[in-house]
Amino acid sequence: MKKRIGYGYLINTIAIVGEFLIINILFLIMMYFFQNYLDEKILLHKRVIWMILNFSYLPTLFLNYQKFHEVRIFKPGQILGGAFFVSILHLLLFSSILTFLKVNDLSRLFILLQCGIYYILLATWWSSFHFALKRYRKQGYNFRNVILIGYNQNIEFLNSEISSHVSFGYRVCGYFSDTHKNVPTMKYLGKIEDAKDYVYNNHIDEIYCSLSGNYDSFIAEMLNLCDNNMIRFNFIPLINNIFTRNMKLELLGNTPILVPREEPLNDMFAQVIKRGFDIVFSLLVLFFSPFWLLPCAFAVKLSSRGPVFFKQLRTGKEGKEFWCYKFRSMKVNSQSDSVQATRNDPRKTKVGNFLRKTNLDELPQFINILKGDMSVVGPRPHMLKHTEMYSSHIEKYMLRHLVKPGLTGWAQVNGYRGETKEDWQMMKRVEYDIWYMENWSFWLDLKIIYKTGYNMLKSDKNAF
Repeated sequence: MKKRIGYGYLINTIAIVGEFLIINILFLIMMYFFQNYLDEKILLHKRVIWMILNFSYLPTLFLNYQKFHEVRIFKPGQILGGAFFVSILHLLLFSSILTFLKVNDLSRLFILLQCGIYYILLATWWSSFHFALKRYRKQGYNFRNVILIGYNQNIEFLNSEISSHVSFGYRVCGYFSDTHKNVPTMKYLGKIEDAKDYVYNNHIDEIYCSLSGNYDSFIAEMLNLCDNNMIRFNFIPLINNIFTRNMKLELLGNTPILVPREEPLNDMFAQVIKRGFDIVFSLLVLFFSPFWLLPCAFAVKLSSRGPVFFKQLRTGKEGKEFWCYKFRSMKVNSQSDSVQATRNDPRKTKVGNFLRKTNLDELPQFINILKGDMSVVGPRPHMLKHTEMYSSHIEKYMLRHLVKPGLTGWAQVNGYRGETKEDWQMMKRVEYDIWYMENWSFWLDLKIIYKTGYNMLKSDKNAF
């Protein structure tokens, strides 16, 4: 079978050439503007430095070669994160080679500025390139012909995704099934066995197959056919409403195991980044704390009898209990560990009401973050009574405890904070918390922190 020569390699080449143009033009511009501040030896050897700059970029090029050719679906966070990774890796390699060759006269400010500006330009180039590529595919170019084998809910969902996102660059030719269904959005191509002849006689780039174990021999034949004709074969398991979206295939010896949930925070590198950010962010907040912690503490003390801080046992990571700290916002009462605060709760003091509306009552939890009990961003920790109550009848409630609880969270910035009068409110909170766990990224944390600050300024209606 002859394969059509696509535009994938040309597109990837354009992307790579763009990267090299950016890094080289930036270097020349910076050399021009820094020429009065750089050592004469640097100016004499700038061609050598220029070669080192390009040579040190090659490893990042190999690591990212297929980012535009193979991957067709990008999220903004992936582009920003990928550009950050490339920039840092290039900085480390460039600096290491300069140190090894004892080229120590190049200003550190020059190197850091080069890296920082390059990151911005690279992220902008990737974003612009991807946007242009999406527009290009919407015009009907750079597409991949796809056939679907089998007919079930999974096939329907896949067809719907492809049809509603033309920019992905997939074109569904039709589907094969032993039972003919009148589907307006898909063309019926024949019975399952007819798929082999169709592939032989038509140009197909990818196949998505969703069949039961009764078709094992057919699947094996189709897999061999695809391997021999450079066609990508994708198998969709027959599972609906059982597993969450992010699944991972692992091998235990030679046995394939489908892991129902892949959590980014299981990665050690991700844990180090998140913990490092928690510590730095908390130290910065506490460094400026005298400006608001002391006035808050005095106000709480004068508002009513009782301690300045309120501490409560809450459920943390992996179900471990910890003491959560807050500024006391209520009069001392016997219901604090069992009853949630309501909008017009008579237990609240005037000072406490202000602290709750502005979220200032949560500031002592930065101590919890430094201790390692909490994170800046994560599912909000609940009192023990609520953990016991909701875990018995809310599905997947305890799943949210696989990560550290947070000062703020994805559920909170999407409107699910405060009192939960009905079960559906807690169910939505759990849904958002699990989504956060499965889709964590450093950029998502920054987005949540930004949205938290924005909600504080505009006064969240659920903050009481």
